[in-house]
Amino acid sequence: MENNLPVSIDKSYHTLTSSYPNRTLRLIRFSNHAKETLIFSLKYNNTYSLAFMHPSNGKVLKIVNRNATWVNWILDFHSSFQAGKAGMIIVFIVGWVFLISLITGTIFYGKNIYKVLLLKIPFNRHSKRALNSSLHRYVSVWALLLNFILVITGILISFDNIDHHTSSNSVSQPIKFSLDSALNVLHKRYPEYTPTYIRYPPDSSMPLVINGKVKRQAFYWTQYFNEVTIQPTTGEISTLRLTSDANTKTKIASIVGVLHLVEFESVLVKLLFCFAGLSAPLLSITGFFMWRAKRIKK
Repeated sequence: MENNLPVSIDKSYHTLTSSYPNRTLRLIRFSNHAKETLIFSLKYNNTYSLAFMHPSNGKVLKIVNRNATWVNWILDFHSSFQAGKAGMIIVFIVGWVFLISLITGTIFYGKNIYKVLLLKIPFNRHSKRALNSSLHRYVSVWALLLNFILVITGILISFDNIDHHTSSNSVSQPIKFSLDSALNVLHKRYPEYTPTYIRYPPDSSMPLVINGKVKRQAFYWTQYFNEVTIQPTTGEISTLRLTSDANTKTKIASIVGVLHLVEFESVLVKLLFCFAGLSAPLLSITGFFMWRAKRIKK
């Protein structure tokens, strides 16, 4: 059966480059299991599509607009409000507003933070105003540290998005070697390295880049900065470059990315960051009702 045949990235690559030429190409999900679909990202005229490919015979299973998937739509909305560079700038400004709000809130509740953490201040439910105030106080204090982490890393990422935003229509250049064979060589040379993401060269002078995970690497080093490069014409494989050996700027970018995107294995840590993320709209709602109640009272 076809699903028992070995995975062939080469077949999918040749299918896509012949059927969908002049695209910027990346392989964003793959494995050695013949029952797991290969997923390629295709960029053409600033429009992104996802190509779902049969892992063995390389046939196209489905081509969809990237924003047709609700997860990617929300991700783009989160980073740019679906408004390109202008949206990125707005996100950057909103991030600063959120940071100022956290700082002023910390100053305002400074004396009571310790008491709230130890539950020494009672949760008041006697009125709507008291309930809003108690909710605002407890949620803001308990999520304070994680919110600071999320907002500071978010500001740094949004600034980087603005700085590197481009509307160029680069086209992935053809490679003249077997990627399947190169991955086999790579596995034998670096058995603790697991490739997870492949960037096809956007320029004839640039190499193909393979990012991936390294066993027993510290949690704060993201997989997207570990890399091996392959020359597109000769197939020459470089030495493995680890995030931990990179320059200071790359190391900071790695830590920022891991923290903001919550690239942790622990489900508990992910749930804690999820709580922090949900706290932001809750604080906005309870803060609004507190402000409104004060205006009505005046």
